Amino acid sequence: MNCIFETNFDAEPVAAPPRDAAPAAQEIAAREAALRAAACEEGYAAGLAATRADEDRSLHETLAAMTRELGALHAEAAAHRAAMEAQALEFARAACERLAPELVAALGGARAAAEVRRCLALVVGSPRIDVALSPAALASHGESLEQALKDAGPDGATCLRGDPDLGQGDARMRWAGGEMSYSMDDALGGLIGALRAQADAASGQGRHTNG
Repeated sequence: MNCIFETNFDAEPVAAPPRDAAPAAQEIAAREAALRAAACEEGYAAGLAATRADEDRSLHETLAAMTRELGALHAEAAAHRAAMEAQALEFARAACERLAPELVAALGGARAAAEVRRCLALVVGSPRIDVALSPAALASHGESLEQALKDAGPDGATCLRGDPDLGQGDARMRWAGGEMSYSMDDALGGLIGALRAQADAASGQGRHTNG
């Protein structure tokens, strides 16, 4: 029996298709380098974030400390300012209180006469004007006030007299439909009282600020 082979045994053998070759050493090294670079970048980002968080926390703590320090300085300055104001007001009050009797003795008569003149200018033509001063003030300023009374009221309808119950800086005036009382003692007393109240308020503010 004859067999016919289609294969040509004289031809060069055909090589089988190559299998997938294992990664070359250079490719492995490249992959490792890429993995290391990615790990380094991730670590750098995490470290940078942590550093920034620490810096933010430190900045916040610094700002909080500065705010507390500035608040303390402001409170200290306010207390010092209030104490200085209280001292100045107390000095002014003590000075006024000490000098008030001398002021009344030296200027009371002139002040009372000036108040009478001011009031006379407002009641010109009144049918009746009665003015009373202390005897000392009347002796010093009676002549000038007599002329002012003549200019303000009709003849025979004005009266200027001394009243021993009035102090050196006192004046009392009555006219048709009204009256006026002035006391330099009372005016200075009101000023002294206001200074005392302001000094007490400033002193209290200083204690409150320190507290």
